[in-house]
Amino acid sequence: MIWHRKRRLGLRLLLAVAMVYLGLFIAPAAAEREIKRPQDVFLYEARTEGNELIVNWKIADGYYLYHDKMKFQADDLEFGNPVFPQGEMHSDEFFGEQVIYRGDIAVHVPVTTVVTAENTAEVTLVSQGCADFGLCYPPQKWKATVATPKLAKTSALPIVSNKVSNK
Repeated sequence: MIWHRKRRLGLRLLLAVAMVYLGLFIAPAAAEREIKRPQDVFLYEARTEGNELIVNWKIADGYYLYHDKMKFQADDLEFGNPVFPQGEMHSDEFFGEQVIYRGDIAVHVPVTTVVTAENTAEVTLVSQGCADFGLCYPPQKWKATVATPKLAKTSALPIVSNKVSNK
């Protein structure tokens, strides 16, 4: 009976030592793979300057955003083609070869039309990114309120008439 108690105690001690030993190596690896919220790793700031919407992204170390997944939308503004910085090529198992961005980037988006008399407009930024350890976030929508650009008049409004043609 004493022999069984000693054996159980020995097995428990061995198990405890093994758990401590594994914890020393597994815990740091798990900490590197801590799942963070997208708003904590993909920080942004949006503003207008002249006739451009400028979106500055601060992408945390170990994370990246996809070029082709970025979109810029607004009900009161119309945009031209965005001007992106140089990215890096990335081989993605789901999307294939992709251009991605890391670190701090700025995207310049020409504002072509303003359809509001308000001083501000709400812009929706759409993006998708991943962590280097394999976690990919679903597409995210971010909201930003920006000053409405004062565009130079580029074309005359169509003439509207209530006269009936005699033809």
